[in-house]
Amino acid sequence: MEAKSVPHPQVPKQQTNRHRHLRPGLAALLLFLALMIAARMVLGAAASRYLYTLAPMVEDQTVKGVSLSREAARHKDMLILLGSSELTFQDEFHPAKIFDSQPTGFSVYLIGSGYRQSIHNLLALSALGSDIKGKRVVLFVTPTWFNGSISDTAYRKNFSPVQAYELVYTSPLSPALKQRAAHRLLALGSPGTDDPVLRAGLQSLAAGGLWGKTGYCALWPLGRLRLETLRIHDDMAVLKLVWQRGLKPRTRPVVHNPPPDWGQLLTAADIQAMQRSTTNQFGIQDNYYTRFVAPRLEQLRNSATGDSWRNSSEYADLDLVIATLKELHVRPLVISLPVMGAYYDFRGHPAADRQAYYARIRALGQRDGVQVVDFGSQEYEMGFMRDPWHPGWKGAVQIAQAVDQFYHSADTIAPR
Repeated sequence: MEAKSVPHPQVPKQQTNRHRHLRPGLAALLLFLALMIAARMVLGAAASRYLYTLAPMVEDQTVKGVSLSREAARHKDMLILLGSSELTFQDEFHPAKIFDSQPTGFSVYLIGSGYRQSIHNLLALSALGSDIKGKRVVLFVTPTWFNGSISDTAYRKNFSPVQAYELVYTSPLSPALKQRAAHRLLALGSPGTDDPVLRAGLQSLAAGGLWGKTGYCALWPLGRLRLETLRIHDDMAVLKLVWQRGLKPRTRPVVHNPPPDWGQLLTAADIQAMQRSTTNQFGIQDNYYTRFVAPRLEQLRNSATGDSWRNSSEYADLDLVIATLKELHVRPLVISLPVMGAYYDFRGHPAADRQAYYARIRALGQRDGVQVVDFGSQEYEMGFMRDPWHPGWKGAVQIAQAVDQFYHSADTIAPR
């Protein structure tokens, strides 16, 4: 008997074509990603030509730039300085000017602007990732950061979305440290929580556990896609600055000035301090005193008696920065800046409170193996400060000398 053939079940045409519909979309997505990465590589290479031009400048694009800062981290002859508004007063005694032609073998790359605090340094360092591993950085710490918590204005002014995305989606930091950082960024809120993909990534990291990891893995492709667009925007902002200012690319200096004569520089700085501070007993630069202090002198008297730097969330933020430096195997120099002692006495801020603050920053060195240069004892040194909060002529020279000694010190072991 002849066997009858059994017909195979017909698979619906819609079902067989289901995956075919996905292929063009997936191919388009991969092509888009490839084009984005290629564009970023081209833009990043173009921006890196201006590294030595932009290194001493304090601009938003330089502060918030990632690819340019990573390029600086990869250069052995460049030392990154992270600070606040103290980096913006660039007279002839500023480290950026003293080391401009690399008289002792290096230049400085500035990441700093007004209102920057520890949380911004955390983001900047996290974004540098493995490029900063094993390197040295200088970290300026300012007392006024510790008067309560960071203000909404200060946080917003220097928040960088691209740096935050780097922290969440590419940083090599441990899950535990990322979780601490995520909790802090979520607590600070806007603008870090305005972006839904960034907010969701922070929430997943903060949650931890199986659900947090599952949510993070689901978000990761979208987060990386968004990050690539931010990186392109970041490089374009740098090139826009170059175009607007008519800047020219510079190469590594080949003609070096003689090494600094620190004694001679201090003498010149002392003379300039005396010439520029003649109208007041505090040592404040004349133009600042005349404009901002003299009209309100009696209002300022004993106006800070209730201020204290003993209890501040800034200490926890600074701990996050130190932990990040440790995990990235970075060797830091912490420069603890003072305030103008005579002025703060006039305003009634207790000297004992200030000394307790300086001692607490010094304790970082003992607790975490971090090198700290404490200038708290220079509170009353005329010419060290130019106004109540910013280093002056003599202060700039002493800071530059400390930076030079740090760069050339023999110990290359990162803090443990």
